[in-house]
Amino acid sequence: MQTIQQALAMSQQGRLKPAIAALERLTKKRGAPPDAYHFLGMLQSRDGRLEQALFNLERASKMAPGRPQFASNHAGVLTAAGRMEEALEHYRVALAADETYAPAHVGLAGVLTNLGHLAEAEREAREAWRLAPDNPEAAANLGS
Repeated sequence: MQTIQQALAMSQQGRLKPAIAALERLTKKRGAPPDAYHFLGMLQSRDGRLEQALFNLERASKMAPGRPQFASNHAGVLTAAGRMEEALEHYRVALAADETYAPAHVGLAGVLTNLGHLAEAEREAREAWRLAPDNPEAAANLGS
């Protein structure tokens, strides 16, 4: 976990490449925790390395299927890659793990809007706003 904390600190200092390198070294070791793959995937996404990010996010999700943030973040990167149908599936996996996980409702509403499922998108946006009224993304989805 120390390496993950160090990588977090590096990324917060704007040192994205060294943070990614530290996590890549960690994930090559046997028994690396799912958090390492998840965080690596998120940083790779920020660095524009979407395919590598998706690989690591998928691995993290498989290692820890009950973690809604893993599935939701995976869905977010799939959305960024334009893979809406897959993103839809992963947001639903996140909500199956925790139906009160507001970020998944926010993301799902956005994907549903992109796919033209407006009534369902509105329901998800309202649920996100109900769960997290202070979340600006939840409120923004209601306005779209």
